[in-house]
Amino acid sequence: MRLTVFGGTFNPIHIGHLILAEHVRTALNA
Repeated sequence: MRLTVFGGTFNPIHIGHLILAEHVRTALNA
């Protein structure tokens, strides 16, 4: 199991944050 920390200020979190996290996950082939 891999763990990635996606730091920043996400208050409130929105769909753009989730899309970016998904792109990073795909790019890292996690």
